[in-house]
Amino acid sequence: MQTFKFGKMKKYLLSAALLVLIYANVTNAQSKWTVLPPVTDACLYGVDFLDQNNGVVVGEHGSILITSDEGVNWRKLNAGISGCLNSVCYIDLERIMAVGNDGLILSTKDCGYTWEILKTEVIAEADLLSIEMTPTGQGIIGGSSQTLLTTKDYGDTWLMISKNGKGRFNSVKILDEATAYVFGNNSRNNHVIGKITDFENITISHEYQVFNNNNYSEGLITDGIPITNDTIITIGIMRNFPSNERMSYIAGSEVWVTDKWLPVFHSDSSFYSSIDMIDRHAIAVGGRFNQCSRGNKGYLISESLDQGKVWSDIYCPAGNTVLNDVKMLNNAAYIVGDNGLIMKFEFDNQAVSSPLQTI
Repeated sequence: MQTFKFGKMKKYLLSAALLVLIYANVTNAQSKWTVLPPVTDACLYGVDFLDQNNGVVVGEHGSILITSDEGVNWRKLNAGISGCLNSVCYIDLERIMAVGNDGLILSTKDCGYTWEILKTEVIAEADLLSIEMTPTGQGIIGGSSQTLLTTKDYGDTWLMISKNGKGRFNSVKILDEATAYVFGNNSRNNHVIGKITDFENITISHEYQVFNNNNYSEGLITDGIPITNDTIITIGIMRNFPSNERMSYIAGSEVWVTDKWLPVFHSDSSFYSSIDMIDRHAIAVGGRFNQCSRGNKGYLISESLDQGKVWSDIYCPAGNTVLNDVKMLNNAAYIVGDNGLIMKFEFDNQAVSSPLQTI
């Protein structure tokens, strides 16, 4: 991110022409995309929306942005920190929590006007990568060294239920008020999914392998979606065979404790960083590797209209900017990326996707 997400490995200069393309506040009527006016040039790593109007974004250099008008206008908030923030979530309109590198946990109870920093020695060396909270006060945080924290009192106190020094939990997702899931990797580069019950302990921790063309593929799981207690979709990066090229993948299983997962969709020279779903409509975002030089060269965005069974790459006006996180609402998705990018994708009830175009 500074953490796992590949979109956070390096920040690149954009040409003047590209800046005009990316940061002009222009809506593509055909695909219903809006690139919102830039508020910062910092890389943005986390986004959450409480409802159609109220949203928050976090990123590097302690960046926190908030909107109350569907993303039309954003204002900067000052939490008095300069470190990297990786994930953010609403509890309610007044209460917001964010997590970042070096064990950083931020909390506000007045919609961001003042912030409390919670940083304990027991997690000081861990980069916290993902947080989710429920309106009734349950919450979960995942991070490096397979750090896992839970709360039942709106984040006033946290219980450490995992920390082993190896591997990482890249993403946490709450299914309901009694169940959460974590997605990550162990020291053997195998994928790990954990089920947390009553926000107290890991009741199931399952290690599985991704196979590409019947060959075991080392890789990393970056995010996932629990649809039910049995059905899960995951995204990540694996190796192509026989070229050993890095490639993104999306995999799903209706029996997630199976040992062997086969991708339902993949894309060469790319990686996924985040996935979200509402009803049957899902969007996964990430970036593409530059094969001619080190680093990344552009965005990756894929869409499913049938709860993750069939996927296709779609166009968006992100140019050469890597995408780091996505939040879906009933009629829109908000996506954040490097270089201060914030985009809004509006869709109708039938979730009609934009036409496929190449980058």
